[in-house]
Amino acid sequence: MFRNRFSRLSALISALLIVVTLSARAQTTDVEWFRDAKFGMFIHWGMSSELGGIWDGKRYYGITEWLMRRGEIMSDEYKLAAARFNPVDFDAKAWVAIAKDAGARYIVITSKHHDGFAMFDSAVSDFDIVDATPFGRDPLKELVAAAHEADIKIGFYYSQYQDWTEADAGGNEWEFDAEDKDFSRYFEGKAKPQLKELLTNYGPIDIIWFDTPGSMSKDDAIALKAWVKELQPNCLVSDRVGHSLGDYKGYGDGEIPAIPQPGRPWEAIFTHNDSWGYSHFDNNFKSTTEVLHMLVTIAGKGGNLMLNVGPDGRGNIPPESARVFGEVGQWLKVNGEAIYGTSGSAVGAVSWGAITQRPGQMYLLVERRPDDGQLLVPGFGPKAKRASLLASRTDLDFSQQGSDLVVRLPEALPDARVSVVVVEYDERESASFTSPDEVLVSNAYGPVILDSVSARTSDGVTFNRTRTTHYFGDWKNYQTLTGMESPEDSVTWNLRVLEPGSYRLVLNYSAGAGQSEQEGVLNFAGQDYFFRVLETGDFSDPGGFAKRKPIMFIDHPVAVVQIDEPGQYEISLRPDRAGENLMMLRHVTIEPHD
Repeated sequence: MFRNRFSRLSALISALLIVVTLSARAQTTDVEWFRDAKFGMFIHWGMSSELGGIWDGKRYYGITEWLMRRGEIMSDEYKLAAARFNPVDFDAKAWVAIAKDAGARYIVITSKHHDGFAMFDSAVSDFDIVDATPFGRDPLKELVAAAHEADIKIGFYYSQYQDWTEADAGGNEWEFDAEDKDFSRYFEGKAKPQLKELLTNYGPIDIIWFDTPGSMSKDDAIALKAWVKELQPNCLVSDRVGHSLGDYKGYGDGEIPAIPQPGRPWEAIFTHNDSWGYSHFDNNFKSTTEVLHMLVTIAGKGGNLMLNVGPDGRGNIPPESARVFGEVGQWLKVNGEAIYGTSGSAVGAVSWGAITQRPGQMYLLVERRPDDGQLLVPGFGPKAKRASLLASRTDLDFSQQGSDLVVRLPEALPDARVSVVVVEYDERESASFTSPDEVLVSNAYGPVILDSVSARTSDGVTFNRTRTTHYFGDWKNYQTLTGMESPEDSVTWNLRVLEPGSYRLVLNYSAGAGQSEQEGVLNFAGQDYFFRVLETGDFSDPGGFAKRKPIMFIDHPVAVVQIDEPGQYEISLRPDRAGENLMMLRHVTIEPHD
């Protein structure tokens, strides 16, 4: 017993020494390339891509890479299905060319997802693409070589905790007794040896993208990250190593943070359709305009967009994904200066699009041309020297009054999806930008959304990350306000209305049966407007994601107000009387009411 204790103590001391030694080295890891990259391609591909969401004649809607768990398929039976996976159309250079043409600066591909199947030649397990399929090739080796040749960063996704074909790993409770599991036996016997293969057999790897750390402790996560750095010091480790220990911040699937964590590089991940892995019946692909709006919104907050594609079982990227990625790349060839290497906006959100910056230049990314053709940028402290269209360098008229910059747009913009205006200023004046605490409202902007995070709250009202799902894999994250339980609890926004007009006020919220029938008060410019809270559905909470059915959030029109004079106004929300939390408030919309 003493010897075992001594061995464990020696191992612990050795691990701590490695952590201490490598932590200093890790601090020098190059994350600037990642901060500047802004756009990456995620690839979910595996033997589940051949199955495509169908097992034993039954279609499983939602994300298909979870098919084994959703169907509670036994390991031996699932492994036999690998014999059907033969991606003869796979062409690593063609895939990399799609990413390159799209303007993606890095690629991350699944090397082992939760089903335990390895997409590389692993000596640790025969359940891999070389040994268990007729394909017999290592696609990761080919993809790494093609990425290096094309000068694109390359990374491997690896599920470190879940492995549904292993008795000691996490995730498979329908076949293996949880009380008999010894996770360390799995981790030391399969996960860590496979990670060593990935980090030593493929040359320089730029990212290890971990997922679902499960019950791994903080010490485990620290040691795992340090060990990765020991093998490849410049390899970035994703935040899903656990306990917020990644080299960069990662947010939830399909989540754009309302207020990004300051200082750290960060990444938002979306899939191009609804499923991450290939599905035979998922054709809900996002349009080029939708992708561009996501890209500029995320860049305007200082982050990266990694957009996923799910190649099919033969190794083909869906044609619609290839088309949209190509069109995004064409836009970036013209407008990439406004995306790559920029920082987020110093003046906050704007209603007509997004803003990015670099020293001496601000980029106004116009998603919707204001009806009056004028872009108002509040908080613009420096003296502007020039405004022009990025696509043509055509000069635009502009004026400044106080901290307001107004740029006048032409009738027709270069790109109806997103056009870019460049404003030049003396970079020595960069510190003179301010972020106004008021939201601009104008008929010319169309509907204006007052996000919950931009509200001023009373004591007791707090921000809450609301996680919802309507069907398996439809995991969404929203920032909401909660804690409005008495008339003293309120949320308030400051508005700057630019022109007179009639406006409709619309609440967007969730409310369960216990919250419905309560009364709330929306106050605008000193006038109270009363309303009754409406139920949106069941609030059951399996696994942390509320099944808010039949709908997640409701748009509830409350009032139409007439504004006779431009100026500063205030809008606030509170309960009429004490009771349960009034609602989970997502935002308030102010829309022109012509």
